[in-house]
Amino acid sequence: MRNLLFSLFSIVFATNIFLGCLPEKSTHSVDSIDKLSTVVGNARLALSQEPDNARYLKDLGIALHNLAHKKVNGASKEAVIYLEKAVAADGKDFEALAYLGSAHAMLGRDSRFVVNKVRNVNKGLSYLDRAVKTNPENIVFRLIRGGVTYKLPEMFGRRKTAFEDYHFVEKSVAAGNPLGSVLSAEAYYKLGMLYTKKKDNTMAKRYFLKALDIAPGSNWAALAKKEIR
Repeated sequence: MRNLLFSLFSIVFATNIFLGCLPEKSTHSVDSIDKLSTVVGNARLALSQEPDNARYLKDLGIALHNLAHKKVNGASKEAVIYLEKAVAADGKDFEALAYLGSAHAMLGRDSRFVVNKVRNVNKGLSYLDRAVKTNPENIVFRLIRGGVTYKLPEMFGRRKTAFEDYHFVEKSVAAGNPLGSVLSAEAYYKLGMLYTKKKDNTMAKRYFLKALDIAPGSNWAALAKKEIR
């Protein structure tokens, strides 16, 4: 059982950051390791002058979160530290709370011991649920939570949550939310995989085809094409 859990957690948290749906010039939209490292350095410098500044704490926390997504050593632990400080500095910043939830999930991914993995994942899920509850129409919160719950082992019982979040994304895109074709394709591909796990091949194929249609040159479309064959 212990070895099974370790193998599951080694692949489960491919947490997506959903940079494309966020402001182009914000910390959130920075993706390369070099640029993220620059953001981290600048935020640390700013915090040396204003250590309790909620904005700087959040910028640093999100940059570290995105580095953790790229599996930079130690980034998930630091992301949790600074995002916790950001939430403490501004208790109404539920975006920071959502990122904190995702950071805890990645800290679970990076933890050596199963008990720490499970504890951090559960804590992260509680933060994500709280963020979504405060603003259920926020597509970023839904994308972050959907990315965390998408590949969770069945023991967490969160597949329904992944369905709900990605169907929300689908409806939001249909209503005109400018999410971007690649992120939309990702949501459709993941819905297809969720339906595959549910053994509903008709619905699975429908979403794989939607992924192919909206972003035919994307990696998600290539993955979807393989599933259709």
